[in-house]
Amino acid sequence: MTTSNETNSEFAEARVHSFIELYRSLPIASFELSDSISFRITSHIKNKILGIMQAESDQRRYLLLMAMAHVKEFKQLWSTFHNLNHLVEGDMQYLYEISKLDVAVPERVDMLIATLGNVHTKHGVMEVMWPMTTAKTCLANALKYGCYYFEEQVFSKHLPDFSKGYCSQLIWKDDEGYNKYQHYCDRYLNAHADLSKKGYKAMFTEEYTCVYEAYLVPKEQWMTKMDEYDGNDIVIKTLKVLGLELCSLHASTLQTMATRVCHVYERYEKDNFRIPLYVTKGRKTGWIGQLCVVTPNKTINFAFDCTGSDRTIGYILKPCIYYEINDNTKANKLFSKTGTEQYEESILEGS
Repeated sequence: MTTSNETNSEFAEARVHSFIELYRSLPIASFELSDSISFRITSHIKNKILGIMQAESDQRRYLLLMAMAHVKEFKQLWSTFHNLNHLVEGDMQYLYEISKLDVAVPERVDMLIATLGNVHTKHGVMEVMWPMTTAKTCLANALKYGCYYFEEQVFSKHLPDFSKGYCSQLIWKDDEGYNKYQHYCDRYLNAHADLSKKGYKAMFTEEYTCVYEAYLVPKEQWMTKMDEYDGNDIVIKTLKVLGLELCSLHASTLQTMATRVCHVYERYEKDNFRIPLYVTKGRKTGWIGQLCVVTPNKTINFAFDCTGSDRTIGYILKPCIYYEINDNTKANKLFSKTGTEQYEESILEGS
């Protein structure tokens, strides 16, 4: 028979556990990943894939590898997203299926991609901004390279621009898309609001006013404007100013191509690559070295005083285009005078 003291003890223990989980779920920092990471990593081994003669069959396999690398990046990011409650049911179904695919990439590509995603520590998480948008952008790139490989076309109302070899800064018409749009507006307005240099009148250019007015549009109205997509509307005009691009690719389309890419490799192309490819699971936590940005004078600015492999990852990948510290108190606890040792211990416990 359970006593009153035992019940109270269990209740207290449950409350402590709940508090710890809540504490660890709150962000220490947030960062925006570059959408070109898999493209840049895989491009470095292009000659190993193509060989000296660069036969047409090898060129097609390189396209297949590019597609698989982007699916692999999606899988790694997904493995670090521990809280997926905000996903709509339809997206969850398709993205979950992709996360279970076996996808093969070269060892070096795998090792570098495995450093990406949310960083989980005992003091909290450093989280990727707009996680599902970032993950689906990986799949949009995989879709495009898959279409190249299969010599097919995909049709959708708003297809992303692929002229750089990858698509980037995409938004979908959903809550994350609105939040990303708002954040980009906020960053633009802050960057152009230096009255001491320009003066009040110089600040309010036509472009600045357009962004400012678009920033004030409520979410419901913003969603409607995305549906209508009137090129003369300030909300749509501001997309170009901010460098954002609306994408209408559905998760089911992304899932179909990701599955086909992995299937054709396993069944037909597995033994035809010049270098070995490996299948691994997602690492479930990213590396702190992701949080660094390249400054205008080409130096690299790290969010935290990390050393060793983390710093190397930052220099190699240059994976982040923006970061912000959300909780300085937690950050100081994580990187106190014990420095790297405390951080590494925290990662081991949090991963």
